[in-house]
Amino acid sequence: MSASSRKQLGFTLIEIVLAVSILAVVLATAYSALTQILNVKTALDDNRDVTVVANSLIRRLTRELQLAVAENPILFRDQSGSQGSAAIYFFAEAGSAGRGSQDKVTFIAQEAGQYLPDGGTHTGLVQVTYRMERDPEKRSESEQYLLIREEIPYIEPSGTNLESFQKAKDKAFSKVIIFPITDSITSLRLRYYDDEEGEWRSEWNQSRREAIPALIQLTFSLRSPRGHDYSYSTIIPVQAGIGRFT
Repeated sequence: MSASSRKQLGFTLIEIVLAVSILAVVLATAYSALTQILNVKTALDDNRDVTVVANSLIRRLTRELQLAVAENPILFRDQSGSQGSAAIYFFAEAGSAGRGSQDKVTFIAQEAGQYLPDGGTHTGLVQVTYRMERDPEKRSESEQYLLIREEIPYIEPSGTNLESFQKAKDKAFSKVIIFPITDSITSLRLRYYDDEEGEWRSEWNQSRREAIPALIQLTFSLRSPRGHDYSYSTIIPVQAGIGRFT
C-alpha cells in the first residue's frame, strides 16, 4: 500500500474539529428549542391550574350573589353591626391586605346552602359571608390568603323583642358552616352599583340600609403554583337589586 493510500484512510484534525463544532451547534439548537417548549408547557399548565380556580370562584360568587334577597335583615354575630331603627339587608366592608384589597361581604340568599360530603346542608334562606384570612400554615409575611366562606341558616325571630332576636341569632350561629374556598388569593375587591344614585360604591352599609346593589364588580388576584399573579374581573347583575327599581 502506498503512502498516499494510507493518508486517505483517516480524517484530518481540521475535519474532526469542524464535525464536532457542527454537532455542538446542532445539539445546542435542539436543547434550546426543547427548553423553550418545556417552559411554554410549564407556563400553560401554571396558567391553566390557576384559571380553573378562578373560573370556579367566579361561578360560585355569581350564582350566590344573584340569589341574594332583601326580605330579611342580616344577623350580626357581634353588636357592632346589630340592627337599630332600620334593618341592614346587604352589608359590605372595604379592607386592605398588604398591597391588595381585603373586602368582606355578607348577604342573605335563597337556596344557596352548601352541600357537604357528610350530608350536612342548610335549605331555604341562608346567610353567606365571604372574607379573607391569613393561612396559619403559611408565614405571616406571605401575601397569599385564605378565601373563607361562612354560612348560617337564616332563623327568623319568634317575636319582635330583643330576646327573641338574640335567641334566633344564637341558634343560627350555632349551626355555622365555615370552610376555605382557595388558599391562593392575594387580593379581593368588590364594588357596588347604586342604581338610585347612579354611582359605584366601595362599601354598602348603614348609609344604604334597605337597598341591595343592582350590580357588583368582582375583582380578585390569585397566585399560581409557580408564584405568578393573575387578576380576574367580572360584573355580576343582582336580580333583587335590579328588580327593586323596575
